[in-house]
Amino acid sequence: MTDSSGVLLLGVCREQDPSAPAQAAALAAQLGAELHCAWVDPARYTVQRLADGTVRSAPIDPEVQDVAVQPFPPQLNAQLAALLDPLAVRWRTHALAGSPSAELSALAERIDARMIVIGARRPSLRTSLHELLNGSVAAQLARNQLRPVLVVPAAQRS
Repeated sequence: MTDSSGVLLLGVCREQDPSAPAQAAALAAQLGAELHCAWVDPARYTVQRLADGTVRSAPIDPEVQDVAVQPFPPQLNAQLAALLDPLAVRWRTHALAGSPSAELSALAERIDARMIVIGARRPSLRTSLHELLNGSVAAQLARNQLRPVLVVPAAQRS
């Protein structure tokens, strides 16, 4: 944790609605908290956590043999920067690998997050197999860990 005002953890994804980061940033600014934005690649698993908070990961597919430091997606970082840099909020990113709900819960514990913020997703044809089998990440978080979870509804499009 960076100081007594705390940390909020925001789960982010590539094709996200900007309402969740905007709401998380507003809440972080009101609380004087730092906003940690975490992206989780469910197609990989963590091999090693490095001292600087980054992770080395490997693909779930046994045919692919690459172990690498998990990068935060540059396009997602640019989207977050465009939204968050103009605001009065300190923020940073984390790139993780594995089950989104488990990784977000573990990171929340490591950084002593006051709350986990996650955007609700609308059902679509692109819903992941993981989500179909296990339910939404928001529901998993609400069931499986003790920190408060704030679910931000997706903005309505006309």
